[in-house]
Amino acid sequence: MEVVLKSLTLAILEHQPMRKLIIQLFIVILVVSGSIGYVFVNRATPASSCTITSLTAQVGNGTLSYSQVGNGRSILLLHGLFADKEQWNTIMCRLSLVASFAG
Repeated sequence: MEVVLKSLTLAILEHQPMRKLIIQLFIVILVVSGSIGYVFVNRATPASSCTITSLTAQVGNGTLSYSQVGNGRSILLLHGLFADKEQWNTIMCRLSLVASFAG
């Protein structure tokens, strides 16, 4: 059965128009799912439901800035190079709301 499926898959992918259609469908699915994810993550969160506290901690000879939302178990969110902690604000608020309902 596996050999038949592999040969069928290879036959479809070797067919140039079908291969082009599959690639186009894949790109459309990626764009649509990325757009839906972007809209979901960047929806406005009511200010009354989320209070973000900015704090600092001394680490060695430097100061570490971090944000805190909600209570309960901690989740560490790290940003990459050329980014800042404020980019996590929407996600932090959403996670705190989900955690408060999960109990």
